[in-house]
Amino acid sequence: TAVAGVDSTSIEIPESVFLDLFGRFPSVVTGVCGLCSQRLNAMQDLSCSSQETAEKRIVRTIMQLVKTHGPILPYTKREIGELSGTTVETTIRTLSVFQKKKWVSSSRGEIQIKDQAKLSSLLC
Repeated sequence: TAVAGVDSTSIEIPESVFLDLFGRFPSVVTGVCGLCSQRLNAMQDLSCSSQETAEKRIVRTIMQLVKTHGPILPYTKREIGELSGTTVETTIRTLSVFQKKKWVSSSRGEIQIKDQAKLSSLLC
């Protein structure tokens, strides 16, 4: 299940066409296997992080999102909570602490990372 953040189009590739591409273009196989490997590693990381404190899970989620979006994250506190496996209340409290320390700032639907090094230091 997925929810698109912007207008999107999805397609379905019939299995026969997909297998034909595999046979004709070995690089497609390599790319798909690489993608599957990355996704499995990400799932394993999620499994390991479930044993971490809520604070660390939130920071880990933020740091992953920074890699994709840069220091301004187009996410709500609720979305950060969902992505990190914490309640929205815990996420709000944690981000408030970070905000008081001037590590982050937030406004409606956006979180700005002000001190990535300080946040990262919580992961050690």
